[in-house]
Amino acid sequence: GLLARFGQVWEAGYTRLVRVYRLALGWSLGHRWLVIGGGVLSFLAGLGLVVFNLLPSEFLPSSDEGEFVITVELPAGTPLAETDRAVQAIEAKAARWPEVQHLFTTVGVGSGFQANSRVGQVWVKLVPKSERRRPLQSFLEEARTFGADLPGVTVRAQSVVFVGPGGQPIQVWIQGEDSRVLHDLATRVEAIVRSVPGTTDITNSSQAGQPEVVVRLDRSRAADLGLTASQVGQTLRTAVAGTVAARFRTPDGPTVDIRVVAQGGDRQSPEQVAQLPLLTSRGTMVRLGQVATVETASGPREITRRNRQRLVTVGAALNGRALGDVSRELQEKLAHLPLPPGYRISLGGATQAQAESFAQLFQALGLSVLLIYMLLVALYESLLYPFIIMLSLPLAGIGALGALWVTGNTLNMVSLIGIIMLTGLVGKNAILLVDYTNTLRRRGLTRAAALLEAGPTRLRPILMTTVSMIAAMLPVALSRSEGAETRAPMAITLVGGLLTSTLLTLLFIPAVYTVFDDLQEWLRRRLGLTAEPAPAAWRDERQPALPMVEGDGEAGGERAR
Repeated sequence: GLLARFGQVWEAGYTRLVRVYRLALGWSLGHRWLVIGGGVLSFLAGLGLVVFNLLPSEFLPSSDEGEFVITVELPAGTPLAETDRAVQAIEAKAARWPEVQHLFTTVGVGSGFQANSRVGQVWVKLVPKSERRRPLQSFLEEARTFGADLPGVTVRAQSVVFVGPGGQPIQVWIQGEDSRVLHDLATRVEAIVRSVPGTTDITNSSQAGQPEVVVRLDRSRAADLGLTASQVGQTLRTAVAGTVAARFRTPDGPTVDIRVVAQGGDRQSPEQVAQLPLLTSRGTMVRLGQVATVETASGPREITRRNRQRLVTVGAALNGRALGDVSRELQEKLAHLPLPPGYRISLGGATQAQAESFAQLFQALGLSVLLIYMLLVALYESLLYPFIIMLSLPLAGIGALGALWVTGNTLNMVSLIGIIMLTGLVGKNAILLVDYTNTLRRRGLTRAAALLEAGPTRLRPILMTTVSMIAAMLPVALSRSEGAETRAPMAITLVGGLLTSTLLTLLFIPAVYTVFDDLQEWLRRRLGLTAEPAPAAWRDERQPALPMVEGDGEAGGERAR
């Protein structure tokens, strides 16, 4: 039948593959240093992609979830009604997109849902990615132009990130005590951030001034009139926030506070505040303006502290460049900025999260390699053969990192998790080769004969397991569904690492095996030691020597040469 015919063609092709591999294996054993040099160069090539910054890095891969938020900011002190008109104009422009599925607008609420009359936000939900031709990034770039015809309006657009530290990805933290020095440093840092390519939507928390009325008391004049600072403060508190003068208890309800507060029209301007009456200790009435200076000023809406120091943040979004590249260039430029004593600058946000997460993942990678080696040492009862097997792990690096580079992906948390997974997957090829080679040598075959027999014999299971794992990862690597950008780097890492490690291991590990075997024999001769006895787990497996066989290397049905 058709299936049987396909099987015959498949077996014929596989038999030719085994013959080619046997010839290549024999050549590699005769040119082992050339093969080992090629493996080392492959590892260095993969390492060079990271060392020379050819492979971009970021905390998490950017993904097209179809959701983003447009933030609208007006100058400090803008009333809520004016902010509402500006936000409605931005909302109307966003509603013209045919790809928009839902819009949700808030006015008077900033980040963290804090009340702020000069800020509004428009949340945009697009149709699924399969139903639109434009990527999310093009909508963000167009939304940033919505405020061009609205004087004094600043528009920022950022995709909704469900995982991560929150806020803008680039955050420069400036810490110190004096608010004026912090403001000056923040202005200079903002200019540096703007000069770095790939940054957009620059923010500076020191510039978001809040209009306020400042009262400066003349203590000498107040004392002459019989007033104290606490009396003046109590009067201002009553005028602005009110004072509970009494409580009214309802028959069946709770107690209600009776609060005395100045009428709204009496405290709308500095002139009106200066006319607030004050009762002196002598029983006379004076105006606030007689003992204090009342003027308008701009102050911070909030004071942020970190480690007991004032903190000012300069933030930025990314546009066309990876987080690692922008952060690296920004750090180089900030290093040349002179700082007064007691002040310091550091990178927070996603940059800090990336540095901390990468350090933890690299520790996990090293620990996984150590645990694998310890387990193999316990199983083989030898330090040498597990080390040979572990040398197959670096061969996956060129494939994993190269696949990320070729496909335009980045080195991030997801791809690093894939590299950690590779440490447990790629070693199985070397285990199959080394274990069967040792078995054949215990049966009486020479080292070269054992390697030439073990490679073709173990080729089929090596290819079967590798192809099955690659086939399982391909749908994830090639997916174009919502949020596929987040999952794809892990699959791409696994596919690339498995491909190169399998191809290189089939030739590299036998060549390395011969080198370490010669080194072991040389050390024995130098130290005058006898041949190492076989481990206890192997002694019951000694069998008579097997004849050399030809064909596809399967265990049964072979013809003696």
